[in-house]
Amino acid sequence: MSHGIIYNVEKLVETYLRLSGFYSDTNIASWRCMELATSEGIVYIGNKPTPNYVLAIATQFNQGVKRVVIKARGRAIKRAVDAAELVKRSFPEKVEVAEVKIGSEEVGEPDKRRTVSTIEIVLEYQE
Repeated sequence: MSHGIIYNVEKLVETYLRLSGFYSDTNIASWRCMELATSEGIVYIGNKPTPNYVLAIATQFNQGVKRVVIKARGRAIKRAVDAAELVKRSFPEKVEVAEVKIGSEEVGEPDKRRTVSTIEIVLEYQE
């Protein structure tokens, strides 16, 4: 199981990097060496390229995690949705969206508060 997932993800990321114009030996090397922000089935989406998060999600499933929660807020919401859809398409009938939660939270200093949208996407791996 694990070798198939890693092979699919590597091909998916390589294809994405080629199509997006980010493909280079440097990007591939840094992509493979990067430690991704994951713990206990949670992937926090930030400003890195979408394939990094696709790899992080696939790695969680590869390690035996059955549910992965993708969390993002603000401008990173688009990347979270893209990563979830890419994983879902990469593993048809294996990964399903179990739940989607949307909300908002206040951030900033007390005198400069603003509201930021949030999303949590729960993916489940089914064998």
